[in-house]
Amino acid sequence: MNLINEKKHYLIFSILVTLILGGAISPAFALTASANPASGTDNNTVGTVTWTSPGNILSSDNTYATAGVSNTNPNSHYVLAKDFGFLIPAGATIDGISVSIEKKASAANDVADFSLRLTKDGGTSVIGTDKADTVTAWPTTDTVSSYGNGSDLWGTTWSASEINSSGFGVLFSAHRLSANPTASIDHIAVTITYTPDTTAPTVSSVSSTTTNGSY
Repeated sequence: MNLINEKKHYLIFSILVTLILGGAISPAFALTASANPASGTDNNTVGTVTWTSPGNILSSDNTYATAGVSNTNPNSHYVLAKDFGFLIPAGATIDGISVSIEKKASAANDVADFSLRLTKDGGTSVIGTDKADTVTAWPTTDTVSSYGNGSDLWGTTWSASEINSSGFGVLFSAHRLSANPTASIDHIAVTITYTPDTTAPTVSSVSSTTTNGSY
């Protein structure tokens, strides 16, 4: 093989490597990112019972946000978890959102979910599908319940910037089933499933000039 052909083959090989590393011919793949909130507050958009110590939802540490629901005041406010600090890459496709909530009730068969929504604006408004399980009673010991999944967008659309925003959050409310129980939440966390943007710059043409067998 002469020198010119060798250099042409090397040039083609170099272009292919660049395209592969740049993602132009790489298959799409999903990634996940999980985070705890940096903020937990009471939000009175629904219900009448205020959460005590809502900042206790930031980690799983057996300290609780609590709400004493009753026959006369059966529904709690929302507890709002936000400021998750996600760093989803720009251009990524959001595939799904999963929320995990560690919770318990003071007595069996006395508390259930009332409402579980997401927000893009820090709780000023709620968005998407309500994922609350309004039928299943909370257990009397700490139990983690999962809502949504890696392909569930909760009935709306999301961009990476919306997930990364400090305004992205989870709103969760409890409901009395019987007696006058206390609803307790230990921890709320979120997992985002996303597909990175694998689009590489378009290579429109490649040209080379040879002079005396060299480039």
